[in-house]
Amino acid sequence: MIVNAHDPASKYFTPDPAGDLRFRSIDRSSVRIIWTNKSNFAKAFLIEKTDITTQRTEYITLPSDSTSFTDKNLDIYGKYRYVVATKGSTEYSSNSDTITIHYEPYTVNIYNTAQGTGLLQISGNSQRCFVSVQSGLDIYDISSGKLKFLSNAAGLASNTVNKLSWDGSIIAYAGNYLVGYYDINNSRNIILKNTYSIENKRLVDISSDKRYMVTCRSDGRIELWDLQKNVSRSFQLPPGSSPMALAISPDNRFIVSRDGSSICFWDINTFNLYAAISGTGYYENSPWTFNDDGNIFVYYDINSGELKFWDVGSKTTYYKMPHAQYGAIKLISSGEFMLVSSNSQLMLYRITNNIPAAPLRVFDTKGDYKFQTISIGGNGAILIGDPSLLDTKFLVNFKDSWKYSD
Repeated sequence: MIVNAHDPASKYFTPDPAGDLRFRSIDRSSVRIIWTNKSNFAKAFLIEKTDITTQRTEYITLPSDSTSFTDKNLDIYGKYRYVVATKGSTEYSSNSDTITIHYEPYTVNIYNTAQGTGLLQISGNSQRCFVSVQSGLDIYDISSGKLKFLSNAAGLASNTVNKLSWDGSIIAYAGNYLVGYYDINNSRNIILKNTYSIENKRLVDISSDKRYMVTCRSDGRIELWDLQKNVSRSFQLPPGSSPMALAISPDNRFIVSRDGSSICFWDINTFNLYAAISGTGYYENSPWTFNDDGNIFVYYDINSGELKFWDVGSKTTYYKMPHAQYGAIKLISSGEFMLVSSNSQLMLYRITNNIPAAPLRVFDTKGDYKFQTISIGGNGAILIGDPSLLDTKFLVNFKDSWKYSD
């Protein structure tokens, strides 16, 4: 490849909208410019690349048999124009092709996934999901379709709560007199314990690495299972504490519990209280989320009506933003973006220095659907349900890529 920044080739460039110049997105910093070589007289191809943001232009000369050019080290905040012309023996062709591209951190696709009763989840890596049906669970591979059906006989009865592991290979379950997990890949059901009832149907979580599973017993003890050994340890919550939600932090440092007035972080090894965020309030499905490293925690404070960003290391709230009461939140792409649902809207925010900017994208159904039942995967895929349409489920995928620009 020869780069000639002084070649005055642009004067020959007359864009041909009927041309076949196109591109393919490779990754966040690279694209491949592609064309069909139909020229019989071409001695070379000349590409004019302009960074529209900086107004910098460069010229790249390619051999006459070329049909593509890979451009690397692109800035995702930039906008680029590519013009391709052929060079004959003495001059450049006046027929040239032009495309302009920019980077977008989302692509939205919606399609019906299954009939069901409303319960649904998508895995943290956004590769698998399940939908509750009357007689069990339908499990789907996102890329290829339905994977298998699990009947209630597997222990996944309607009176249990189910939690899909990060990689979508295990479903942890907890219900009245039954705690266990189902290995989807190997079709194995492991019942851990069946001698007590679970206090709240939502109280089960499984760690990202599938080592731990946490539940809450009806006697007020939080029970932590080591799934490598199938043994458990438990600790008693303070008097009057009645958790309504449980989670394991992504770094396996903490068990997080939430009741009607506070969010507590318990050391996963010693069960000592690390920190408590008081005065948060609670309603069913109050949203909360960690970033991938587990050092930033975002939760909804029902008393103030805000999403609050909490630094786990310093135990301080460093940012607040208004948020509607109903919805879900998820930090995605290692915390670089944040997805927020609110009633009939999905909003995508860019996170810079752990603080969200204005929404990059708002997906709004204009009230046609209410996203009351929602599960968000780690790379931005979202499985949503509308309580008024129990037989309809949707998958919305926010996927970053380069796009054509006007």
